[in-house]
Formats: sequence, structure tokens, C-alpha cells
Amino acid sequence: MLVILVVVALATFLAVRAALLASADELVEDGVAREADQFRALAEQERYASGPGALRRLLDAQLAQERAAAGDLIVAYVDDHLYATRPPQPDEALIAAFEQMALTGQAASGEAETADGPAKYSTVPISSEDGQGATVVFARTVSAAREQMEEPIRVAAAVSVVVPLICSLLIWFLVARAMAPLRSFADEARQITEFDLGRRVSVHGGDEVAELERTFNEMLDRLQAAFDSQKEFLSEVGHELRTPITIISGHVELTGEHPTERRATADLVRGELERMGRIVDDLMLLARAQRADFLRVQELDLDLLTHEIFANAETLGDRDWQLEQTGIGTMTADHQRLTQAMVNLAKNAVEQTGEGDWIALGTSLSGGEVRMWVRDSGPGVDASELDRIFERFTTSSTGTGVEHRLGLGLAIVTAIAEAHGGRVEVTSTPGSGATFAIVMPARPPAPGQVAGQ
Repeated sequence: MLVILVVVALATFLAVRAALLASADELVEDGVAREADQFRALAEQERYASGPGALRRLLDAQLAQERAAAGDLIVAYVDDHLYATRPPQPDEALIAAFEQMALTGQAASGEAETADGPAKYSTVPISSEDGQGATVVFARTVSAAREQMEEPIRVAAAVSVVVPLICSLLIWFLVARAMAPLRSFADEARQITEFDLGRRVSVHGGDEVAELERTFNEMLDRLQAAFDSQKEFLSEVGHELRTPITIISGHVELTGEHPTERRATADLVRGELERMGRIVDDLMLLARAQRADFLRVQELDLDLLTHEIFANAETLGDRDWQLEQTGIGTMTADHQRLTQAMVNLAKNAVEQTGEGDWIALGTSLSGGEVRMWVRDSGPGVDASELDRIFERFTTSSTGTGVEHRLGLGLAIVTAIAEAHGGRVEVTSTPGSGATFAIVMPARPPAPGQVAGQ
């Protein structure tokens, strides 16, 4: 800002100085032209127009007039000889500067360089009836007029120095005042570490800095939530993996020498390892759900997809499986992921029901939106548990009040639905079953876009 002010002030000063000097030159030029015009008017008066010695009377009358302007010079020539000057004894070099112009006998005006600097001049040739000729040179140096402009120029120079200085101090004060909240914000932000994400920066006022502080605090809220979720997730994963490891270790230590015991232990170890493998596979799937290449979409026939999913679901358990409805039309989706999500919902329904209970599947396509659901006649889900059941490794209370440990199945369903630009909806009445539905656009947005854009 200081550099800009100095440049602007210097440019303004130079422009004002040039304008004042040009104005001085114009005043001098106008004055010389006015003197020449007055002399021509005097020459046209009848008393100087004719008669013996008319030229000399005219020149004497002109030279006799009082002149107040500084730097004025009048040089009169009669028949190419110097007749008189005003002031009476001017500098010889000054007269010599205009002598050549006067001897041409032609009217002219312009600027000439003299020992006293530039001078504006105007020559007026005249002649009498008796054949005599005369030339009068009116000249005035511009140095005197320019000297009169020195005071305004000095004032402009002083203003060009003082104004940037005052403005600089004012800007310095205002910038320092405006930057104070940012410095305070930076100091507080430096004190926040990964071990103390609960701290927040102070919010002052309602200006842009306060908006920045609020945005920063909101970012910290999201980071803290992510870190807390990560810690909780790691704790849950550790617990889930520790259980089969403990079971395997205990049975290996207690395994006897009998072949039957060894086979039983081997079967148990194999089952627990398979469970651990499924947990690891599910965790990797959830991690990949945030990547752009998570889905491999293609055109799918919803009717055929529904029958294929229903056929896969029927193998999950001995239940009264019902196909309620099949949507007609095509959709763009990942065949494998969508099948996996619906099979997870069907598997969850199997776990919540018993032999003889019914489980219904269905799909529909309407208004560019696909709806795929699994409905069962199980105990249902308490209203207070509807949001929690999609969390990883959470526990859920059924309609009968029995605690049921959930794994990653519903979390995977949510990830797949959101990857398709959709959502998972749950409706349940405790004691009367539950309906889990995946709702998604038939043409989901490209990876990185938000559904609906």
C-alpha cells in the first residue's frame, strides 16, 4: 500500500508540476500575442497612419507605454537598423536572439532560446506611405512566469510527501487492527493438537474473520468426530478380532491327544478363522467404499435382477420366502454391490426370524427412482434403535427386548446405497416386523457428485 501511495503521489506531483509550467508558458504566450495585437490596433489609428515621421511617432508611442510584466522585451527596427528597445539597455545577447527574425520583415511568432532561458515572441512588420519599413519584436521570457509557479509547485511537493505519510500511518493502524483477530486466531490454532481436539478458537464479532473462526471450529468438530469414530472403530475391531483369537488360543492349549478332540479343535479353529476373514473382508469393503472406483456400473434389467436376488436369498434359511413385486425397466448400478446389499438385508431378516416366519422381497421403479426392499415378520426394531442399527458392531434391542449383536452388514448396505447416490430407509413396529429399503436414482450421479445435482 505504501509503494502504491508513493507512486500515485509522485505521479500526481509530476502531473501538477507539468500542468503549472504549461499554464505559465500559456500565460506568457497570451501576453505576447496581446501586446502585438494592441500595437497593430495603435498602428491603424489615423494620427499614426500618414505624414512625415509617422513610423517614428508610432514606435515612440509604443515604447512610451508603461509595462509592468517582468521579462518583457521590445525591440524596434527601422529600415533594418535598430531603432530603440525597452528596457533601454537590454542584454546584447538577448537582442541578438531576435535580430534575425526582425530582419526578415515577416510576421512570425513562437519560442526562442535565450541566455535567460526560453522566451515567447511575436514580430509585427509595418510600413508607411513614404516607403519606410519597420519591424517590432515583442518578447517575454518564461522564467519569470515559471518562478511565480514555484510556490504552488512547492505546495504540491509538500502535499505529495505529507499525504502518503499520513495515509501510510492510517493504513498501518487499520491493517494492524484488522489483523489482530487473525493473529489471535493463529495463536489459538497453533495450540490445538491431535491430542487436544476438544479445544476451539474464540469467535469475536460477526465479520469475515469471525466467519473464518466459525468455519475453522466446524472443521474441528468434523475432525474430532472422525477421530472419535476412528478410535471407536479400532476398539470395536480389536474386540471383534480378539474374541476368535481367544477362542482359538484356549482350544489349542486344551486340545488333547485323541483324534476326535483334534478334529473338533481343527473345525473350531477353521470356523473362527473364517469369521475373522469375513470381518477383514468387510472392513476392506467399507474402506474401499470411499473410492471413486468402488462401483462398476452397467445397465441392469430390474426384473431379472430382482429374481436373481430372490433366488440367492432363498438359500439363506428355511423361511417362507415371498416375492411381493418386481420393478419393470432398466437401471444403472453395480450388479455385484447391489446384490451384496440386498443379500445382507435378507441375511439380517433371517437372523431376526425363525422357521415358519415369512420374509418378502420386492422392487419398484417409478419417477426415475428405484426402491428395493426386504420385509420380515420378525420382532421388529425399537424406534430408539432405528438410527443406531446401521453403525458398525452395534447392539440392537428387538421388539422382545432381546439384545442382538450386529456386525458390519447394515453398515455395508448403507455404504453401497450412498455410493449409488441413494439411502436406506427403515420402517418398523415392534412385534410386527420391519422393512428395510434401498432407495436410489435409476441413473445415479457420477462418482464425486452429489445426488440430485
